[in-house]
Amino acid sequence: MAVNSSVKHLQIDKAKSTMLAVVSVAAVVTIFSLFVTKSMLTKANYQRRVINEKHKVVSQLKDNIQATAPLITQYKIFAEQNPNILGGSTTGAGNLDGDDARITLDALPSKYDAPALASSVEKLLLERKVIIQSIDVKDDPTSNPDEAQAVPTTTPVSFSFGIGSDFKTTQQLIQDFERSIRPFDVTTLELSGTDTSLVAKVGVTTYYQPTKSLSLTVTKEVK
Repeated sequence: MAVNSSVKHLQIDKAKSTMLAVVSVAAVVTIFSLFVTKSMLTKANYQRRVINEKHKVVSQLKDNIQATAPLITQYKIFAEQNPNILGGSTTGAGNLDGDDARITLDALPSKYDAPALASSVEKLLLERKVIIQSIDVKDDPTSNPDEAQAVPTTTPVSFSFGIGSDFKTTQQLIQDFERSIRPFDVTTLELSGTDTSLVAKVGVTTYYQPTKSLSLTVTKEVK
């Protein structure tokens, strides 16, 4: 009886060990499966969000392409309007002439361009036939870089000039700057002399706005 009892105990112990091993393996497999399933669900959700974002981009591109044709039509109507917004000819070469697109661009240049600014100021002065005593436009590329910017901002530029004329002509000249398509703000005005022989020193602020940089490599993080 003792031998049979020992054999039974051994069989029971062996069965328990086998059962424990099976349960342990099953637990490990279950836990591993849960981790794998969670990982796969996480990746599937991420891929779904990526695909949704791609669909949004494609939809936006299609909308942009469809909007191109009417935009071009409206631009041509605006640019080819004759007379232009200043009342001048679209194809002429006078001060008020030019197409509306060019006039609009000239109103707020994308570069500081000190020589061009000095030339424009000189042209305004010569049209009034005043005596030009000085034109001070500083050419400082360091302070006024022309690089494109991601978020361009309007940048002020100060300059000054001195003229000799009479009071009425000087008044008309100031009005010319105020009516110019490019914004000019008269900041200081010093007058000396008489109504018929007047010396004016004028400080002016104008503006330019750098072009906007376009990056085609910008990516969006999908979380």
